[in-house]
Amino acid sequence: MKYKTIISREQPQGEPLLIATCKDDETFIKKAKQLLSDAGVQLKELSKLDYETAKKKLIEFDYVVEKEEPSLEDFRKMASLKMAQSVENIVAHSDLCMIINKIKCDKKQKNSIIFYQQSTNKNARETVFTGYEEVTDDFYNEFQEMTLVLIDSLQFPGEWADRITTTGLSVSYEQDDLMGMVITAQMEIPGLNCPLNLNTPFIKFQTYCNFKGISEDVTLDGRCEQLLDNIFEYSKKYMQGESKKQQLSLLSDG
Repeated sequence: MKYKTIISREQPQGEPLLIATCKDDETFIKKAKQLLSDAGVQLKELSKLDYETAKKKLIEFDYVVEKEEPSLEDFRKMASLKMAQSVENIVAHSDLCMIINKIKCDKKQKNSIIFYQQSTNKNARETVFTGYEEVTDDFYNEFQEMTLVLIDSLQFPGEWADRITTTGLSVSYEQDDLMGMVITAQMEIPGLNCPLNLNTPFIKFQTYCNFKGISEDVTLDGRCEQLLDNIFEYSKKYMQGESKKQQLSLLSDG
């Protein structure tokens, strides 16, 4: 049957961002499960998905789902998305007031998913950017520096650093001020095939505590805050198309 299902997402500016082109129902359901899982849908709900249920769920999370005949131009657009993050659509993000709430970095693929809003208002709509290219080495290395913050915060032995990989940062704000953060990571356990998932408690930044006159036994110091600022900048550049593949391409062209 010659049809395809196109998943896209409305953008605050510019054309809708193409997410995936699925050649059949099975491929569509598989992609839908991935997107819904990233959005926080429980695994129990995902196990019962058929085409129509998956479509309704995606629409709830502001995705656009269309089924239509494939064209050469559509496949060109899809190829462009995979190669360069569809830079002409993503560049619209650079003009936004962007408040980043959460950053995930896949341990194996080294791509990133970024959750952001246009204000710190609790009712502000959260947008999810899913990157498919590997992040730059600078982005990944800075992200992994958070492992040392986790070790210090949880009072783990320093030699565990080589066994721990940071996979997520969840940041909270009070009005426009950075308030605190939770660090998520995976730790390799000798003799076991599956890693141990780790989450720090919610830890406030020392700057915030000083400003509010709060005393906390464990805080995130100025070095951690600067590291987070660097990661925010790399995240914004990644959303505009900067990736390891792009950097290597520029080097080879030079």
